[in-house]
Amino acid sequence: MNRRVLGRTGLEVSELSLGGCFIASRHADFEQARKAVLRAVDLGINYVDTAPGYGNSEEVLGKAL
Repeated sequence: MNRRVLGRTGLEVSELSLGGCFIASRHADFEQARKAVLRAVDLGINYVDTAPGYGNSEEVLGKAL
């Protein structure tokens, strides 16, 4: 997985991200979300796009990890 430095933070993030909308409870059950998160991590993705409008995606992400 290619990585880039995020602005001036010095953090290296994957060029591809996991969309938090698709792991929120209203779009997927927890087991599906967990599998998606773990697969993304296996592929080298370390950047997840979350936002309040996505519902509980941050909570689901935390439980999955």
